[in-house]
Amino acid sequence: MKYLKYILIVTLFAFLLISCSENNPVEPEDHFQPEGWLFIDGASIRIMQIFRGKFKQDSDTLFYVPFGEDTDHISIKFFDAEGKEIEPPTDTQKSLSWEINDTTVVDLERHDGEEWEFHLFGKKKDTTSIQFFVMHNGHNDVRSGFIKIKVD
Repeated sequence: MKYLKYILIVTLFAFLLISCSENNPVEPEDHFQPEGWLFIDGASIRIMQIFRGKFKQDSDTLFYVPFGEDTDHISIKFFDAEGKEIEPPTDTQKSLSWEINDTTVVDLERHDGEEWEFHLFGKKKDTTSIQFFVMHNGHNDVRSGFIKIKVD
């Protein structure tokens, strides 16, 4: 009976220690959450601007890709909540990812070291769409929404 009392006290003490450590606040993850996407061609022309899910006025609403050729390089920047242009994240834990609906129509190519730049290569005359993501620790922090691509 005497040992049972000590075992009960030790168990209760251990339970309290574990409970207290689980109540410590967890640091929130550093998510990159811009309000829009900006696509710029090799001549520094802002070809496509998406803000809060809508194309800005005077913005292209699709990527034009020459059949059998690469586009000029396209770089990505973002918009903050006020609509001001911001640079892509520099944190190495964040990366660009994409999803192409029909990879028989177009391919995305990147050069080493160009995390936020790409080329599109027209494989077949047709249309498809692409969606971009900013990835962080295996999940996406933000996505562009689907953007049409026309290969001609």
